[in-house]
Amino acid sequence: MPSHLVSRGCLLVMVGSLACGPSILETGTDTSSSTDHAGTTTTSGTDTQGPTASAPTTGETDPTDATGSPSPTTGEPPETTGGAPVDCPKGQTPFAARWATVIVQPELGGWGPGWLAPLPDGRVAASLSYRNEDKLSGYGVMLLANDGELLGTHVSPPSAGSTNDLALAVDDAERLVLFGSRLVEPTMKPFLVRFAGDGPFVEEVALGEPSMGWEGKLTMLDTPVLFGELDDSTVIATKLEPDDVGSTWTRVLDGAPAAIPLASVADASGRILFVSGPDFVDTGVFNLQVVDSAGEPVWSRTLDAPDFGVVKDAIAIPGGWAILRDSSQGAPVQLLAIAEADGATLWDVEIAAENEDGPPRASRVHLIGDRLTIPVIRTLDFEDLDGPHTVAAHRFALDGTPVDETPLWEATLPQSLYSLESTVNACGELVTLSTGTNGRARIGAYVP
Repeated sequence: MPSHLVSRGCLLVMVGSLACGPSILETGTDTSSSTDHAGTTTTSGTDTQGPTASAPTTGETDPTDATGSPSPTTGEPPETTGGAPVDCPKGQTPFAARWATVIVQPELGGWGPGWLAPLPDGRVAASLSYRNEDKLSGYGVMLLANDGELLGTHVSPPSAGSTNDLALAVDDAERLVLFGSRLVEPTMKPFLVRFAGDGPFVEEVALGEPSMGWEGKLTMLDTPVLFGELDDSTVIATKLEPDDVGSTWTRVLDGAPAAIPLASVADASGRILFVSGPDFVDTGVFNLQVVDSAGEPVWSRTLDAPDFGVVKDAIAIPGGWAILRDSSQGAPVQLLAIAEADGATLWDVEIAAENEDGPPRASRVHLIGDRLTIPVIRTLDFEDLDGPHTVAAHRFALDGTPVDETPLWEATLPQSLYSLESTVNACGELVTLSTGTNGRARIGAYVP
C-alpha cells in the first residue's frame, strides 16, 4: 500500500528550557592512566573547563599505534579540511589493531555508552547515558582523537524520567545530534540533544506529539529525519525544519502488526530507506519503503517471511541498499541486497553461522572501500552475557561474494555485554565499542 501524508500531529517541536545551558561535566584534562589486563590504556578524570593537553592514550602492549607517538592535544578541535586526516595509516595489514582505549567514568555514577559517530576531521564521538545519585538521568558524548586519546566528556543537565538513547549523528555544521526518548507517564516523549563539534552541550529540543515510543532511528539530510512509532502497529517518518519548529514533511508509512522502526538510511541522492517490522525472530511482516528527500514515496515492498531474522542495520551501496539480519536464537547472520529502483532482491547471503566459538551476533554493516564489512561477535556461553567473547570482521564483495574473515583480537572486554557497536572513521578505519559490565567501555580502531 502506498504511504500517505499526515494532516495532523506533524511532530511539532518546542525548544525546551534546557536550551543553551553549559556542559556540567567535561573530562579529559585531569586524567589518570593505567594499563589494564589487555595492555590498553585506561582513562578517567574530570575537568570543568573542557579538554586541554593530556597524555595520549595509544595502547601500550596491545597492537601498536601505526602513527607513532602523537603530539598532545591543545584543547582546540582540529581544523576541518573536508578530507581525511593527513596522518591516516597506509600500507598496513587489514584490520591490524591501531589503538585501544578503556574508559571509566567514576564521576558519573551509573553510566553506559551507546552509539558511535565519526567526525570529518578523524575524531570519533561516543554517546553515553548516566543516572546520578538523585536518580535523575541525562545524556552525554565522549570525544576521542584519531589516536584514541580521550579529549573530553560532555553531558546535558539531568532530568527526571527514564530515558532511552536512540541514535547519534553529525549534522552539516559538524554538531553532534543525539536522538532520545524520555518516559513522561504514560508515554515516551522524543527529544533531540545537540552538542558542539568540540563537545559542550548546546541545547535540548523537546519534540511534540505524536509520541514515538521506545524505539526510533535518526537519518541526517540537511536536517534530521526521525523514524519512530506512532502506535503499536504504525511507524512514522518526519523531516524537521531547519529551526526545529515544525516539520518539512511527515509521513505515516505502511505498517504491520507490532511495527517497530528497525533501520533508516539515506543514499547519496537523498532517498531514504525505512525498514520496519518486529524485533523478535520467527514471526512477522517486514516493510521496506523508500521516499525521496521531499518525503514523496518511491516504492514499497512487503516481506512476509517468518524466518527472515531481525533487521539490525542497513547501508546504501552502489545501485541499492544492503540490509543486515541478525538472530539472538543461534540462526545465521545474513545480508540482503536490494535494488535502488524497486527494492528487488539482488542477492541474499549468509554472513556467519553458529560454530565452535558459539552463536553469532551482528549489529552493524559498513561499506569500506569496495567491501562490505560486518563485525560479528560470538560467545562461548550463550546464557552468559558477561563474556568471554570473540569478534571477527567478515568482508564481502558488492556482489555478495565472501572475501575474508579476520579476528579482531581483544575487541571486547573480558567482562562485557554480548553486543558490539561500530562505525568507520574518516580514515576508513573500523572503530568498535564494547560495553563492560563493570563500569568500563573499550573503544578501539583497526586499519582498513
